[in-house]
Amino acid sequence: MSLSRVMYLGQRNWHAMDSAEALATLDSNPKGLAQKEIIDRLEKYGPNQLAQPEPTSAILRFLSQYNDPLNYLLIGAALVALAIHPEQPGDAIFIFLVLTANAVFGFWQEGQAEQAMDALKQMSISNCVTIRDGYESEIPTDSLVPGDIVKLEEGLNVPADIRLLEVYQCRVDESALTGESEPITKRLKPLDPKTLLADRRNMMYMGTTVSTGRAIGLVVETGMQTQLGHIASDISEAKTPKTPLELKLESLGRFLGFIALIVAVLLVSIKMLLAYGGSDSLWEVAVDQFIVAIAIFVAIVPEGLPIILVITLALGMRNMARHKAIIRRMKAVETLGSTTVICSDKTGTLTKNEMTVRQLHTIDSLFDVSGDGFSPKGTLIGKDGELSDQEMSSLQSDQSFRLLAACLSLCHNSQISKVEGRWSAIGDPTDSACAVLGWKLNGHIGKFAQRHPRIHEFFFNTDRKRMSVIHEYEGDKWVFVKGAAGGFVPITSHRFKDG
Repeated sequence: MSLSRVMYLGQRNWHAMDSAEALATLDSNPKGLAQKEIIDRLEKYGPNQLAQPEPTSAILRFLSQYNDPLNYLLIGAALVALAIHPEQPGDAIFIFLVLTANAVFGFWQEGQAEQAMDALKQMSISNCVTIRDGYESEIPTDSLVPGDIVKLEEGLNVPADIRLLEVYQCRVDESALTGESEPITKRLKPLDPKTLLADRRNMMYMGTTVSTGRAIGLVVETGMQTQLGHIASDISEAKTPKTPLELKLESLGRFLGFIALIVAVLLVSIKMLLAYGGSDSLWEVAVDQFIVAIAIFVAIVPEGLPIILVITLALGMRNMARHKAIIRRMKAVETLGSTTVICSDKTGTLTKNEMTVRQLHTIDSLFDVSGDGFSPKGTLIGKDGELSDQEMSSLQSDQSFRLLAACLSLCHNSQISKVEGRWSAIGDPTDSACAVLGWKLNGHIGKFAQRHPRIHEFFFNTDRKRMSVIHEYEGDKWVFVKGAAGGFVPITSHRFKDG
């Protein structure tokens, strides 16, 4: 996307406007934009995507493999040797073969990484639901323009910067943008113009995810004008520093070149002095000694070092790929290996943002819980170790325990699934952790919910401090409640204990 053709709205405090003012500013309305207006705005503002740097041509990527002081030394030595002794091209050919093999291998490895990155970019293209001309339609996110009306619900990625018009118990995971691990509850009330980005409760930003609830919003910024776009712009303008490996190779190349030059000059000078006044031609002596000096020069420079480095770095790239990390530049592998300290600003920035229930309290008992992450593999652990099937069956016969397990399996809006061999969750991390525990106790939570259909739901909010759902359960209608103790203990009148 060419930045020169994109028209900007300018920096506006969208969070300080009420809904009507934001709609009026963008000449929009709750029924959405007309088709002609959409075409005009798409031409004016450009597609809703982050600017991509101009791709480096294959020729330049191949030639960049030679951009190394050691390679310069070897190429220079090979050319001089070939010029002086064209009838003996063996050494020069060997050097060129080694360098070419090194370049081809490095070019191929980086090409594979580029293809993988392109494939990921294609996979990341998604759709969203918009209201246009009064009708709902599903469109690619890169077709959004300022003034569009977008509908969002649980599990969807926010496709642009949005001023909220309607919210229904909506919470958004903004950890990717702000580092805040807990989902943020969204509201509509205008805020002070000086409100920090992380506290703008009436806004949604590109790159974040709706954890719970639903919302309707007005697209106010797209593409590079979004907050994510500003970050991408800052990153693209930053100069890429040389890796520690590149600095070491440059230093080694200069050192070896200096030593080789000193040795060659001394050797030629000494032989010339010894031959002075003798019967041999000084020119012939100089040529012979120069050839010897070239041989010493080539011997000092390790021809095999470049290919050894490439193979070693390629192995590092392969190991990183096994952990689903794509390395675009081979020498970046060594940079990762040189890292000694990682400074992270907040929880959720580098961690997985996964929670696991470790203990389960009942009225009479305390159990530890095995398992990690969102995987439903695990069980309860008592004083004498993991509970046997007979002990679990005995627990399930206790109605109070069954109700607790049912609450864990039903009182949530999370989706737990296995994608490409890894268990993941869509929804609030705390909700998801409880749902996983419900899976460990009752089996597949989706099938359990089908057997006990939901009748109604009261979403969690900061006022109630609890989530309540009504389900058909054991031939009756039950209200299952989950939340902070302060949210339901004051309204509790009895304690349930089977027997």
